[in-house]
Amino acid sequence: MSWPARTAPRPRKLQEGGSGTRLLGVNHLPPQLAELVRHAYGDATGRIFLIAAACAVVSLVAVVFIKEVPLRKTVAKVDVAEDL
Repeated sequence: MSWPARTAPRPRKLQEGGSGTRLLGVNHLPPQLAELVRHAYGDATGRIFLIAAACAVVSLVAVVFIKEVPLRKTVAKVDVAEDL
């Protein structure tokens, strides 16, 4: 079989089935369990955002207190032979 006749396998569409078609079918659960799952996701999402906000504040405070150290004072090229 020549090269142009070969084709790469086509990617599978989400609608064709498989385990990756939906994240969680909450609507297919019993009403009491669906409410519990929605509540758990809501609580977890809120907690994740609070933790991320706290990390952002700690990072900002750390950046404010880092001493600035200049890497160079000029853009002139320095010969290595002069330094020896």
